[in-house]
Amino acid sequence: MFRRLVRWLGCIVLISLAPVLLKCLDLLWDKKDITRPVLLGDGELFIIACAIAGAGIFETYGLGKLKNVTLTAGIGCFLCSLVTAYAYGRFRYHDHDPLVAANWSMAFFAVTLLAATICVLLGPQAKRR
Repeated sequence: MFRRLVRWLGCIVLISLAPVLLKCLDLLWDKKDITRPVLLGDGELFIIACAIAGAGIFETYGLGKLKNVTLTAGIGCFLCSLVTAYAYGRFRYHDHDPLVAANWSMAFFAVTLLAATICVLLGPQAKRR
């Protein structure tokens, strides 16, 4: 299970965070301040959370009976994918405060990451491998 967690965090989550990491490197290169509103104010984490939720949904899809925890996490991933996609559109195109967008995106990213990690570690796809 530990190897699966490391593979999940290293391959999927870290690679999914590439837009934020590259933006951070760009800000460092231009010698600008790296603040939450500047780094996350455009809502990149909403899109990343939506992608991670998709991976969590995939992990719960399969043959076999789902445990209550996995089923709840899978439903959470589905709801997070809907909410984060909607929130990205609202924060990206409706002139909101970047700090508010950054804080909401961080909160949804954390919830989605937790739900998707539960799906990856406990879902039916994990038992097949």
